Amino acid sequence: MDARQPRFEQRLDNLEAGQKELNQLTKAIIHRQEMTDAKLEALTLDVHKIYGMMVSFQASKERQDKILEMLSLRSLEQEGEIRDLRRAIYAKSDLS
Repeated sequence: MDARQPRFEQRLDNLEAGQKELNQLTKAIIHRQEMTDAKLEALTLDVHKIYGMMVSFQASKERQDKILEMLSLRSLEQEGEIRDLRRAIYAKSDLS
C-alpha cells in the first residue's frame, strides 16, 4: 500500500491541476460570453436606432411624394390655363 501512495498522490496532483485548468477555462468562457452578450446588446440597440431612422425617412419620403404630386397637378393646371389664355389672345388678335 505504501508503494502505491506516491502514484495516488501523483494522480491526485494531476487531477487537481486538471481541475484548476478547467476552472480557468470555464471562467474565460464565461467572461467571453459576457463580452459577447454586451456586444450583441449594443448591436441590437444600433439596429433599433437604424430601424427608427428608416421609418422616419420613409414617412418623409411619403410626404415629399405627396407634395411632388400636388405640384405636378398644379403645374398641369397652370399649363392648361396658359394654353387657354394664349388661345384667347390669338382669337382676339385674329378678330382685330
